[in-house]
Amino acid sequence: MSKFQQGALWARDNKASALGLALLAALALASILQGFRYAVIYSTDFQWSPTVLLMQGLNPYEVALSGDYAGKILMSQFPPYLPLLYIVFYPLGFVPYTAAKFLWALINFGFSWASLLLLGRLFRLSLIETLTLAGLFFISTPYRNAVGNGQTSMLCLLTLLIAWIYQQRNPIGAGLSLSLLVTKYSFAPPVVLWLLLRRRATLLIVSLLSLIAGWLLFSFLCRASPLATLAEPLKVANMYAESEGGGDIMTLALSFGWERSLVGGLKLGSVLGILTTCLWIAALKVRESRIGEPEILVCLCLISLLAIRHLAYDFVFVAPVAALAFGLPRLWRIGAFALVAYLWFGVKLLDSFGVNGKGVEMASFLALNGLVLIVLASGRAAPPRGT
Repeated sequence: MSKFQQGALWARDNKASALGLALLAALALASILQGFRYAVIYSTDFQWSPTVLLMQGLNPYEVALSGDYAGKILMSQFPPYLPLLYIVFYPLGFVPYTAAKFLWALINFGFSWASLLLLGRLFRLSLIETLTLAGLFFISTPYRNAVGNGQTSMLCLLTLLIAWIYQQRNPIGAGLSLSLLVTKYSFAPPVVLWLLLRRRATLLIVSLLSLIAGWLLFSFLCRASPLATLAEPLKVANMYAESEGGGDIMTLALSFGWERSLVGGLKLGSVLGILTTCLWIAALKVRESRIGEPEILVCLCLISLLAIRHLAYDFVFVAPVAALAFGLPRLWRIGAFALVAYLWFGVKLLDSFGVNGKGVEMASFLALNGLVLIVLASGRAAPPRGT
């Protein structure tokens, strides 16, 4: 019997579920089209103009740090990422701007599907569960905003999943994939710290060499000193960073007025981010023997979101939690889906009613911490999926 015939039989025997999936698919399609529409109109953060500057032999970091008085950087496309990203983006610089925005949205859609399929495989989801996860993901506000803003969040999610799944079987390929994740360095610290604790030397060395190669090639193309371009991404990030974020401790430090400079110009928010990361990594290490590799990946995604500055579109990194939730015991599953629903839909709903700012950021911070606790506390109360 073909898969189509099996699906038809399932739909006949489960009419209510089939109707729900059809409605979810319709909503997902509408959301995907809206994301494409926003991408073609806006793509506010799309790194096209910095890439074009690099192709012209100019240093996009220096253009941004100078204040961009000539208007060479479009919209908010200031370059805070590591140089390797602009080498990877180089082919997009040959594409006219409007077409490039559409192409990047299409690539992001492909990244999304690939990530969802990998999550389905990693968490042993059934076809119906994978389709349900995909529908919820595509109608989520973070997905639509990430695509509409031309962000790199989907690239980061996919490269993290590839690096995690192949870290032992193909450490060289995993290292190359990890290097692309690290280009948006706000996601990387918990993952890299954990891999260091696991002594994944080959993977980490390959990733570092890839980043170094991208940095040196970038410096050569824009005729800049490698020593200068080494620090410039962070300088751009500090210059153009937005104070309002998704719910991390660094953003809370800014929102509640806790931020101040410490010894050597180190910011309190950065110290709190480091401490939060280390505390949760220590807790994860204690519970390591009671949870599996997929659960560890979920925790690392959440630790990044709650410890390091992110905007709400980066909540696409909550997708592994949603995939895990299908296999949790009933009470844990309900709690996990409720918190995911808040992060994917509730934040936007509150904003539509004019409720935003400190309270929402604190609620998001608590939701992210709550999800980590659920993953760590649930352990292996239920047998692994597929056994």
